[in-house]
Amino acid sequence: MRLRLCTLSTFIICTFLFLSESRGQNAFIDSLKNLTADNTISEGQKIEILGEIAKTLSSERKLTESKDYAQQALLLSWKENDKKYLANIHSIYGYIYYRMDSISLAYQSVDSATWYASRTTDKKTKAMVIFRTGWLHFMENDIEKSYDEMLQALQLLDGLEEYDTESNIYHYLSSIYSQWKDPKMQFYYTKLCLETAQKSNDIDAISNANLIMGNSYLNRYRADRETKKYLDSAIIFTQTAYAKSQSKGTSISSTQAAASLNLSNIYLEFFRSDFQDSVIYYAEKAISIAKKIEYTDVIVNGYGIMSEIPSSQGNYSEAEKMLNTALLEVEKSPKKNPILNFRIYNALAGLAEKENNPEKALTYFKKQQGFYREIFDNEKVKSIQSLEAKYQSEKNALALDSAEKEAAFNRTLNMIYILIMILGALVIFFFFRSYRLKLKSSHQKQVILETEKNAAQLRADYKEEERARLQAESELLQERFGRMEKELLAGNLQVEEKNKLVDMLKERLSTHGKNDPLFSQLEKLIAQNAKIDQGYDEIKTEIEEVQPEFVSRLQEKSENNLTRLDLKYCSYILMGLSNKEIANKLNIDPKSIRMAKYRIKQKLKLEKEDDLTQFITELNRNSKG
Repeated sequence: MRLRLCTLSTFIICTFLFLSESRGQNAFIDSLKNLTADNTISEGQKIEILGEIAKTLSSERKLTESKDYAQQALLLSWKENDKKYLANIHSIYGYIYYRMDSISLAYQSVDSATWYASRTTDKKTKAMVIFRTGWLHFMENDIEKSYDEMLQALQLLDGLEEYDTESNIYHYLSSIYSQWKDPKMQFYYTKLCLETAQKSNDIDAISNANLIMGNSYLNRYRADRETKKYLDSAIIFTQTAYAKSQSKGTSISSTQAAASLNLSNIYLEFFRSDFQDSVIYYAEKAISIAKKIEYTDVIVNGYGIMSEIPSSQGNYSEAEKMLNTALLEVEKSPKKNPILNFRIYNALAGLAEKENNPEKALTYFKKQQGFYREIFDNEKVKSIQSLEAKYQSEKNALALDSAEKEAAFNRTLNMIYILIMILGALVIFFFFRSYRLKLKSSHQKQVILETEKNAAQLRADYKEEERARLQAESELLQERFGRMEKELLAGNLQVEEKNKLVDMLKERLSTHGKNDPLFSQLEKLIAQNAKIDQGYDEIKTEIEEVQPEFVSRLQEKSENNLTRLDLKYCSYILMGLSNKEIANKLNIDPKSIRMAKYRIKQKLKLEKEDDLTQFITELNRNSKG
């Protein structure tokens, strides 16, 4: 069992995305702070600098300080006529609140940013607000909406030469296609991410893009171990990201920590015996950097990787010591993260099992379960908050649209008032009359809608009564035909196999003369078989008249893509036969059954984790209902 607390790809997708907008180095922040004291810059430039400081501090998890700078920028923004400043700062607030786990406030902030962005002509601001809204939806796993917003942001940025932001957007599009399991499009956007980052000449953007490219090649190598060049490319791009992030001198880069951890992980996974020093060097480097920027996830993963080496050598006490050190780092962190505690205790329990110490393993397992419950409770609360925030956001969007329509209506109404004053009393009378007619029409429409609503309610009540009656009849029929349906299902399969045997007997019968005793016996068997089929067909016809839905529902779900053999497999599954039993009946390899089930799941559009047997059973039950 591997002791690493998360894989490289998980680290990149789930953790590094939080850093992708970061310029978060101490030297960079200090230079920005010095600029705010420069009296020669405009108020607008000062607002933008304060916003950049707030965003960078948020990326480095200095949330209180980040919020202070955002507040300063917000106060200055109120004095500006152009709403682009308010739009930008509110979008940064969404970034900050999400990191503070205030999902509802994050959605409120991006809603406000969207409202202010609609009141400016600045394309860059509009693009950034849409991009950060897409980022929030991405983090909340609303992938479809995030994808559309990322493309909208790219369209607005076209021709503006904002290459660092474009590179960032391509990064998220690559991650979206990764979740959609489309490696071709994922790699396409990963390359665009690197190309636009190089155009930007921004060291952070270039470092981030190289890191993403390295991870992309590493995933390709894991899928195709025969192509060694993928691993070589992964190492080269990751080393480039590490070198680029180091080139900023005394600055501390979160990209540098990520690249160090990834290099350590690569050497551990593919070159463990020959490059133990490299594993330890890069892991210690990642831990050192992560401690300076208070990045607990990297620290824990670094110690998890380092514990692999003594564990593989049988030195379990040293491995346990490293994991306990990681546990202390988690406990020192001001922000509690039960997921990290869960992973560490899971690794410690695994070590205890290797050490053949069941008592210690049980102790760690109990602690692990405690954190599992905490994670579950946190996720449940977060899910509820997220749903409430999304509902409120959609509600605000509708309110915003309504307000815009009302504003447009008010502008039109004002024009009408001016015309009324110019045209005089006659025109006033005309519009007054027209307005009264509109009110009357609106009232009549309301009456019609109310009448239709009442009629629809009556129809719904009638349908409900009818449904209850049909349900009662269905339950009576269910008891009568339940047994017959099962017999039909089993008989259908047995008849097919029997008919094959009869066909073979007929062929053999044709080789004997009519005077042959065997001819007479076989002819009687065939006649008996015809009688059995006739009886079976009567049963089948009777059941299909009452319950024809099962097969038709299967074909409906698959869009009529299921073959006769596929339906036979589904019938065996419904009968409760195992893969081995089905293979024995069909005289084929059990592996072929697994492949057939996988093919049927694809035709039925089921997810990888969906259970085919449960799906067929539920479909049959629903067909009966």
